[in-house]
Amino acid sequence: MTYQILSTQINPYVRFAGYRDGYSNLYKRTSYARDCRLFYFTKGRVILMIDKAEWTLEQGDVLMLPPMCPYKVERETDCAFYLVNFDYLISEKTPERAIPVSFSPDCSPVQKVCFRDLPQLDEPLKISVSGLEPLFSNMTSLYKEKTFYFRSEMNAYFSLILSQLFEHILSHKNDKAISDIIEYVNGNYMKPLTNKAVGEHFHYHPNYVNRLFVRHTGLSLHKYLINYRIDTAIIMLLSGTDSITEIASKTGWNNVGHFSGYFKKITGCSPSCFRERGMYYLGKGRNKL
Repeated sequence: MTYQILSTQINPYVRFAGYRDGYSNLYKRTSYARDCRLFYFTKGRVILMIDKAEWTLEQGDVLMLPPMCPYKVERETDCAFYLVNFDYLISEKTPERAIPVSFSPDCSPVQKVCFRDLPQLDEPLKISVSGLEPLFSNMTSLYKEKTFYFRSEMNAYFSLILSQLFEHILSHKNDKAISDIIEYVNGNYMKPLTNKAVGEHFHYHPNYVNRLFVRHTGLSLHKYLINYRIDTAIIMLLSGTDSITEIASKTGWNNVGHFSGYFKKITGCSPSCFRERGMYYLGKGRNKL
C-alpha cells in the first residue's frame, strides 16, 4: 500500500537508533533497506554509490534514503555517523525490531510513502544542517537503555529532527520558487499578471504566490509589478522616442491615465515633465508604493 501524505501528517516510528565509527565490510556490498534510513555524519568523509551515482558526505551532512534504494560504500576517511532506521507512519503492522539490510532488490519495502508537498523525500536526499547531534545522541542513549516508554521518547526526538529538516527543505524550496516567480514576472511585466495567473503558470495556489512576494520583497505582487513597470517606463522615457501612450502600452498599462497617475505618485511628476527634466527628478529620489 502506498500512502499519499503531507509532511505535516507524519507520525514516525523509530526502529533503530545507533552510532557507528566507520563502516563495516557489510556496506561495501550494494545494500537495500526495507525501511527508511537516515544518516547524520559527525566526522570524516565518505563516498557512497547511491542508485548508480556518487555522493560525497561530510561532517554535518544528513542523508535520507527511501526504502529499497541501493547504496554501498566506495571510499571513506575516518568516518563516523548516527544511523536511524524508521517509518514515516506507525501502523498496526509496523515491525518493531530492527530489519537488517538485504543484498537483493527483490524484497518489498515495509511501507511506501509519497509526499505531496515535499517530493524530494521520495528520492535520496542530502541536507547540510548543524546542531542536530544532541538529539541524535539522546535517541541513541534511549535505544541502548530501553527504559520504560523509550520508544515513544525516541519517536518524539525524531519528530523534532524531521521538523527541522523539513523546514530547511521548505526554505530552500521557497527561495527557488520566489526566484523563478520574480524572473517570470520581470520577463512578462507587460501582461495582466495576477496572483492567480502566476499561480496557474507555476501550479501554485494564489495565496502562496502572494505570501512569497511579501516575505521576500516586502511588496505584494501587485505593488511589485507597478514599481517594475514604472522603473521600465523611466528607462524608456530617458532613452527612447516613444510617445507617452506607447510607453504606457509597452509597460502593461491599458489606460494611459492610470499610468500617468501612478507615475506621478512614484516619481513626483508626470511622464511628460519627467521626459523634460528626468535627471532632476531622479536626483530627488523616488517613492515606492
